[in-house]
Amino acid sequence: MSSVLGIFTSAVELMSSALGTFASAVESMLSAVGIFASAVGSMSSAVRLSTSAVALMSSAVGFFASAVELMSSVVGTFTSAVGSMTSAVELMTSAVKQRTSAVGTFTSAAGQRTSAVQDVLRKEDRVHVLWK
Repeated sequence: MSSVLGIFTSAVELMSSALGTFASAVESMLSAVGIFASAVGSMSSAVRLSTSAVALMSSAVGFFASAVELMSSVVGTFTSAVGSMTSAVELMTSAVKQRTSAVGTFTSAAGQRTSAVQDVLRKEDRVHVLWK
């Protein structure tokens, strides 16, 4: 009976661990959403810089060198935004993997709990047979 209780306790601990892993996965997904929002903000800034660069180029040939530098900055900002978006996608993928792992652990714990209940029922059946 104590081994059944031990298995049941172990199953409850596994389920608790699975819930912790699931919470960690949710936190990672929220972090990924934040990085994605930051990347969108950077892309918006890049569009504004690009518009400014076009206005400078059309106003005068004398500002051409300045506009080229500004366009270089736009490309750098856009590249940074793409890198941030890639990082966000990687974080989201990692979060999904963690959540899948948590679900697997939770399922395993539920299976152990079911096995523990079945062991208890088998032992009760044996006791009833002995009493008859």
